[in-house]
Amino acid sequence: MQDHRIVSVYDRRVETHKLLLMGNPGGRLPADPTIQAIRRARLRDLIDELDGEGIRSWSELGKILAVLNGTDLQKLLTSEVITDEIAREMEWSMHKPVGWMDR
Repeated sequence: MQDHRIVSVYDRRVETHKLLLMGNPGGRLPADPTIQAIRRARLRDLIDELDGEGIRSWSELGKILAVLNGTDLQKLLTSEVITDEIAREMEWSMHKPVGWMDR
């Protein structure tokens, strides 16, 4: 028998990744420059934390943080919108409290 909790976490991560790739569907994703700057700073903190654990490959970082490939993760550091869904996924994967990416 399949554990539905595992399936739902996997499904949520896949949906999060799809939202990132679609850009800003219907204008419902955040684009506030202040929030984006804070999220990018927090993303750098997470990358530094993983670097301290010996994880340096963009591909591995992307998989751990939000089921992203390395290229998409690099884009989040410069230009792509870090959506609410992606921010919450990163918080969850790194055991941070909800909203940590926004403060």
